Amino acid sequence: MRVRRPRINGYRGTFQLLFGGAYIFVGRSYLRPPSEYRENTLHWFTEILPMSSLGWLWIVCGMVALVGSVCSRPHDFFSFAALSIAPTALSALNFIGFMTGYNDRGWEMSAMYLLVAGTAFTVAAMQADRDRDKRRVAP
Repeated sequence: MRVRRPRINGYRGTFQLLFGGAYIFVGRSYLRPPSEYRENTLHWFTEILPMSSLGWLWIVCGMVALVGSVCSRPHDFFSFAALSIAPTALSALNFIGFMTGYNDRGWEMSAMYLLVAGTAFTVAAMQADRDRDKRRVAP
């Protein structure tokens, strides 16, 4: 019996593979002791949940993106959703830190994380010839 090796789904899958790997490394950074900047920015959050919970959010979203990189369209929607969840959550947390006075530049980090989430939305809408598309499109 021949075992089929999973194939990366064109440019969409390559994007998911790269960003999924990056998300795993970002998550690892949240599992380590926080920097002074991160501690000051998310001080209010650590009173509710440990900082490692953010790390696990990034790692799980990255792993979902890695799995989604071999799925054809539209079955890769969960991967693009995961790629937008983690940065959107961090955007909200940084904005809350800005509004509560913990971080005077939190709005900048909030905007940066929203741009990362927007990148996932943009690529999710793109289609290239190399991407496998299993949708039924009317002629």
